[in-house]
Amino acid sequence: MIKFFGVLDLLTAVAIVLLQFSLISWNIAFIFAAYIVVKGLIFRDSIASYLDIASGLYMVLMFFGLNIFVAYVFAFYLAQKGVLSLF
Repeated sequence: MIKFFGVLDLLTAVAIVLLQFSLISWNIAFIFAAYIVVKGLIFRDSIASYLDIASGLYMVLMFFGLNIFVAYVFAFYLAQKGVLSLF
């Protein structure tokens, strides 16, 4: 199950980068944003969960044109978390 979440975290990181350049449709990106927020709410016992929630909320803000450097920070965070959960 952890590897499944890791793969989804990696896909969410890719979705953030693609959303940064408007290369992904909003409804696909919204699915990833909803996934990461719900996962963060379910597993609220650590700082990583709160960073997941922040990542998802930032993705929602990206729908409204907020595209700054923070997107890469969240993408890097999710990518490293995803990679580490795979090993």
